Amino acid sequence: MLRISVIQQSEEGIRLALEGSLTDRWVNELRRAIDDALHQGKTLELDLANLRYVDLDGCLLLRELSARKVNHINGSPFIQQHIEGVL
Repeated sequence: MLRISVIQQSEEGIRLALEGSLTDRWVNELRRAIDDALHQGKTLELDLANLRYVDLDGCLLLRELSARKVNHINGSPFIQQHIEGVL
């Protein structure tokens, strides 16, 4: 299960918190939430402090989002290593 919560919002940007597991089942839901925020012209930050597991599809999405200038914060070393180690 993946929970996506808005934890901070301003005129300039949005910070979303991810909790649980980012697996192929939840990739499209997160992509929609991200696209909505980016289409508003806001900067976006993902707080990964409570993200416990990321599968290959989730890692690929997080790498794609990094390329789209979406920042990741508070990711565990395990999660960061998997995001950076994909491909």
